[in-house]
Amino acid sequence: MLICAPFLEYKEEKNRFVNTEIVCVDVLCDDLIECIKNDGEEAFFTKYTGYDHLLICDVECLAGKMQTQSEIAKLIYMRDDAGKSTTFLSSVTAERVRDDLKPDLFKLITKDGLLDRF
Repeated sequence: MLICAPFLEYKEEKNRFVNTEIVCVDVLCDDLIECIKNDGEEAFFTKYTGYDHLLICDVECLAGKMQTQSEIAKLIYMRDDAGKSTTFLSSVTAERVRDDLKPDLFKLITKDGLLDRF
């Protein structure tokens, strides 16, 4: 299993610094639950919309987590509205992920029919 520790990567892009977060789906799910318990759902969205770029690993781990998939879709819409980019990585093929995700979420994370694999 690939472990993606959160970190900040700064690089110059159009004369500004880009704040990047890398997070595995399991960590993202745990963080969502913690935020809902302690600070409310908005704390989760505020945290993850604050990054210029968000890279989410192990998308296949969302299989069977329908409510979480809805929250991740909401996060993607919020990030898109804010002009922030989100990249998804999976260790399985897009075809296999499609079978495990809600159609609307799959469409969001494969905008051009592409899902990056590592």
